[in-house]
Amino acid sequence: MYYEAPTYPTCYLTPENFYTPEHRRDVFEACKATAEYSFTNNIEAVAFIDRAARPMWVGFREYWQSHHDKECPALFFLDPKGFCRGQQDSTTSSGLDIAHQDLPKLWGFRDRAVLIVDTCIHSGGTIKPVLGSLSKAGFGNVHFGVVYDYHNNSSINPDLVMLDHDPEGGCHPFGSYGNVTKHSNEHLYPEALQHYPGQTRDARAVRRQIRNIIKEFTKQEKRLPKTLGQLACH
Repeated sequence: MYYEAPTYPTCYLTPENFYTPEHRRDVFEACKATAEYSFTNNIEAVAFIDRAARPMWVGFREYWQSHHDKECPALFFLDPKGFCRGQQDSTTSSGLDIAHQDLPKLWGFRDRAVLIVDTCIHSGGTIKPVLGSLSKAGFGNVHFGVVYDYHNNSSINPDLVMLDHDPEGGCHPFGSYGNVTKHSNEHLYPEALQHYPGQTRDARAVRRQIRNIIKEFTKQEKRLPKTLGQLACH
């Protein structure tokens, strides 16, 4: 993992919020759709947009490791505000001129398939500068995925839409504990904040709950074929 961050003083979603079967199902289906899309399209790196999409990395990796023998794609986090620096209107931005030092680890994937993941898209103001900057930097095989796009008022058509309905939790289906800081004008990746042990505990609990959701529904899926076969015999 890269840029894994532990803490922040505000937690928007705690593990107790994953309490409805619908919400748990949405988390699983989104992680499943992203992992299967990545497998089918030979994605080698997945970058999650902070902060709403960040917790998804846990479910993505848990699902991947339980369903595929192939090595899991490299996982990154991107700070969308960093891509908007100096831009008056991010919805019309063609992106920044970025270099190796701006994204030192992701830079090595410029010639490979990369998937950028966000939870939603509205005006396009968050994702357009990111996609534009990567394109200008020579990333030639970039895919874009969202959990849902029912409120997409932009000109951007995602390559992957994970759910066919508005998810439980809206734009924050995986939680949005702010365990990282967004720099606005300094960096293109988030930084960890320290000295908030309570929020560290909450963030870990949310990640643990997402792992449990993937395990729970994976077990259900593995039991389903056997159950259907038993029914066919009667």
